[in-house]
Amino acid sequence: MRKLGGLIFLFPVILLSIFLWRDYTKEIEDLNDNPPEIAEIYYFDEGHKAVAVSFKEYRENMQLQMFDAATGQLLKEGEILSDIHGQLVASYQKGSLVINSHVQSRGLQVNVLDSSGNLQELAQSRLDIPTFLSSDMKLWRGRLIVAGNMMGTALYVAQIEDGKLEMVNLNAEGLFLARPERVAEVRDSFNQGMAVPMYKVDLVNDRTAYISGILDQNQQPVVMMQPEEGSSFEAEEQAAAQFAKHFNLDATKLVRVNSSFPEQAHYYNASTDDWGNVVPTPQPVYQARVITLNSEEVLITGSSTEDEQDGQVIGYLLHEKNGQFTDVSTLVAQLSYEELMQSETAFYKENGSSKLYYSAQGKSAGIMDVASQAVQHLTENQMQQWRFADLRTVSLQSFWAYLLEGGALVINWLVWVLIISFMLISLIFAPKIANKVNKSAVANGEIKQGTIVGMRETGLYVNERPQVEFRVHFDDGGQMREVAIKKVISFLEGIREGDTVMISYNRKRNKAIFLTSDQAVNQAQPEKQERIERAVLERIDPYGAAGRGQALLLHFKAGTDRYSVPVVQAAGFEYQIGERANLMVVGGVTRILGYGPSMRSIDEKMLTLQGKIVQIKKEPITIQNRRLMVIDVVITEGAEQLRKSNSLFVPENMPIHEGVTLPMSIRKDDLDKERRLLKGKQGSAKVVSVSYLGTVGERPLARITAERAGTHYIIEQSIEPLYGVQEGDELWITYDESTREALILNYTS
Repeated sequence: MRKLGGLIFLFPVILLSIFLWRDYTKEIEDLNDNPPEIAEIYYFDEGHKAVAVSFKEYRENMQLQMFDAATGQLLKEGEILSDIHGQLVASYQKGSLVINSHVQSRGLQVNVLDSSGNLQELAQSRLDIPTFLSSDMKLWRGRLIVAGNMMGTALYVAQIEDGKLEMVNLNAEGLFLARPERVAEVRDSFNQGMAVPMYKVDLVNDRTAYISGILDQNQQPVVMMQPEEGSSFEAEEQAAAQFAKHFNLDATKLVRVNSSFPEQAHYYNASTDDWGNVVPTPQPVYQARVITLNSEEVLITGSSTEDEQDGQVIGYLLHEKNGQFTDVSTLVAQLSYEELMQSETAFYKENGSSKLYYSAQGKSAGIMDVASQAVQHLTENQMQQWRFADLRTVSLQSFWAYLLEGGALVINWLVWVLIISFMLISLIFAPKIANKVNKSAVANGEIKQGTIVGMRETGLYVNERPQVEFRVHFDDGGQMREVAIKKVISFLEGIREGDTVMISYNRKRNKAIFLTSDQAVNQAQPEKQERIERAVLERIDPYGAAGRGQALLLHFKAGTDRYSVPVVQAAGFEYQIGERANLMVVGGVTRILGYGPSMRSIDEKMLTLQGKIVQIKKEPITIQNRRLMVIDVVITEGAEQLRKSNSLFVPENMPIHEGVTLPMSIRKDDLDKERRLLKGKQGSAKVVSVSYLGTVGERPLARITAERAGTHYIIEQSIEPLYGVQEGDELWITYDESTREALILNYTS
């Protein structure tokens, strides 16, 4: 009868195997019908190679894949850091492909890819941008130009030319008469409205300066102060003339599209703001678009008829110095007129090169040798065939790749296979092995006090008693660890989650066993947790700027004892002397559990979930031997995963690193609300008002009103103090149109 009971465990394996095979074959069908979206496709290395850039899972960064353009063979893979917006701005320089992206916590990323597939990042997390990459990064005659903040208060202007990043600190002494406060592009200066692109710089003394967007041979911008008399328009004209003369550029014969019907390309005199004749292309180009490619050539493309719906897409290269035209219609005709006119469709051609490239938002890419008129064209469908060549058919390779992806079904199937295998092995060897392991573990381990945070039956029974796998959480020299311990128990023992237990922990093997009270006698007791209720804030020491906030050391008093806690005070939020907080002391390290009015509800309906550290960024601030770090954690519950970002002051000697698993406490109401809102729509919203209800941990608990498309949404959540939220900020939110609730996904200010 017992043998028959054991065979019952085979049925889940058989049933799950059937489900697994169906899911595997359905995934192949889905991959063929709806492959993952590609962000961009680029031809590369004069058409010998092609590059695909696409989001990784959960939109965490972007994957770069290089293929042989003739055979479709995968040559190399890499990763580009990116935020959830996935914006890219590219350029071809000195035989390399420069791909720019942006990360909220790291700023501008300048990725240079050479023909061998080697990827180098030039910005090194020094530069930030004001809003979005697609609007702040400018492609001007082959150079990439951007202005913003140097991950702090200093302003900068930078250009990427010939595969090199050159950056100028606008706060450098001697550049202006006073400290610069804001920098913004001069309207139309990057769009052939002026011979040289320009930025306007507002100074702290209410004066205005103009600087060239490009740098001179000394890698410095040309600077002109606005005269105290005269209008800003006159000052812009004077600066434009001065900059054009400095760089020896002709401002009298620029090529621009006249917005009057039928929107043809004209010569334009920027010095006098006069429109000249229509550019005499071999065949008239209507409803035109003009793209400056390099210092000598522009592309004029559009429709062959005044009504673009009746015509064909045509295009010509104009060499501005000799006035010669080259017909490139065979390349631009690969695009529809609507695709051609989208600003995301980009064209590239280096000085002296015969290769003209284009990329169209991941839908297609092309290259033309203007000398031989040879054209290559690559579609999204063809690129998807290359990306998933080995995964679109039923094969051992595609099945193995499917298993490596994991997922709830795969994990359950593997668990049951392992259970059956383990049962068969354990029936023979378990008693002897358990006895030997127990003796060795007690002899070689360290005595620790832990807490049971999870338990499950393994399916194995010994003498009709179940074997249970316990997950135990404990402190190991300041670092919280977790181990799994299997033990055969009696149904009468009554062990529950939350119980305190004694274990012997072998750090080298990361293994542990339970100890009896007799085994643990005469051993040192572990460090205890101490909770401090309603401590009073009596002093605040400032430690300088931290992101948009300020680093502080808070001094609390409870009875006759005093405690110090380093925190980041978010912009707009203020810790106040005399206010109360609940504290927790673990191993001599004090943390805030809750501060102000919010501390009264911090313990209500709390859940403990598993979190895995996926990224750590160290900030240059240390207070009382505790380093400020931004830690990204993926919280898992069943098949769901949520990503959280939190700044913490971590003891310098604590060996924290990526991959560490730790329990995370979260209020059940907050978790349910977040799950619900993440299923809603997403978009940008402007902050109308912000108020605070204290803190949850060391994160301010905010009530935010944000406006999107004329509708106000309410956001109630704790915010990251390094970034902060203030009136006028722009946020990326997920929202519910029916309840008017929202949740912050990204701090985009």
